[in-house]
Amino acid sequence: PSVDFALTIDTAKHIALMSGTPKGRQYRTYLIAAERELMRLAHLHDSPEWKQARREVAHEFRHVAEMLQDVRADAGKPTAAHHFINEARLILFAMTGDMATPLDRERLTRDELRTLGAVERLDMRLIARGMTYAERKAACRSKVLQARGQLLRGASA
Repeated sequence: PSVDFALTIDTAKHIALMSGTPKGRQYRTYLIAAERELMRLAHLHDSPEWKQARREVAHEFRHVAEMLQDVRADAGKPTAAHHFINEARLILFAMTGDMATPLDRERLTRDELRTLGAVERLDMRLIARGMTYAERKAACRSKVLQARGQLLRGASA
């Protein structure tokens, strides 16, 4: 005959942490990764370098918007709200690889913030050169991938 037990969530977690089964190991691995992420986020804002990078990038998109508006005005074209939205989406795509993943700047690392600032400055220069949206989108995404590659190579050295 089988016996059913009613356990609290905390009790189940304790059992899973002690278990030598594959599911127990999977649970421990998940909790260790979750704790590591929590610790990273908890200390993310402590660094003076992070605070400086966040301050610097806070104003970058405003400059992108101003450049977009100036270039369109020079061409005799009005700038509507959707033009700014499209530019924000371009930056979002460059950073995340898609248009659906939100970009929470408060959760970005210092290096990610620096990459974001570099991408926004690049976009501004490309707008000034008259490059198309598609060309800018590809160039900005390439910049992010290049920066990530450099960070990965630096981390493995």
